[in-house]
Amino acid sequence: MIHLKVLIFLCFFVLTLQDTVKVTLYYESLCPYSKEFITEQLAPAYSVLGDSLDIELIPFGKAKISNNKGKRKMICQHGPKECFGNKMQACVIDQNFTQKQEIALVNCIMDNDPEVKENVQACCKKYDIPWRPIKRCIKGDRGDRLLNEFGSITDKLEPKLTHVPTITINNVYNTTIDEDSRSSLLKTVCNFFVEKPTGC
Repeated sequence: MIHLKVLIFLCFFVLTLQDTVKVTLYYESLCPYSKEFITEQLAPAYSVLGDSLDIELIPFGKAKISNNKGKRKMICQHGPKECFGNKMQACVIDQNFTQKQEIALVNCIMDNDPEVKENVQACCKKYDIPWRPIKRCIKGDRGDRLLNEFGSITDKLEPKLTHVPTITINNVYNTTIDEDSRSSLLKTVCNFFVEKPTGC
């Protein structure tokens, strides 16, 4: 009898050759499980598979946006510092960086108190990535607009987000695959390639 997980994986396989697998991560800057996933699963998997993975980062999580008499206010699960951390990462993601630069930078930030602006700046220096455009985004209204956009993307997730981090593969959420990704992302995504890349 074929194991249930194998059947689930087969349901998500594409019929034509798939050169990349898309991984979308819904996360929060101060969530310890988000930090664990990014530093111990996502970044290591990317270091092995490189651009065979198409990674989309959504730093919003369980945040809420309220509207009181025309004034919008964001409330984050881990408080205002997390909102600021989410905004900084939104501004990082908004830059025209290569995927390699983006993953390296976000991994560095998540590993070093992601709500502290000086740590983000230090990570930029470490990877020779321009800090000024990110700083302008944070200080201006661009960062707030980005968080609103990420909030809208998160709200459209089906089924609705209930935990952080949440992982989708090829824009589809599945409980088993989400759980497997959190324990071994590399092994999980390798099941989605018709022709296995080096590293699988």
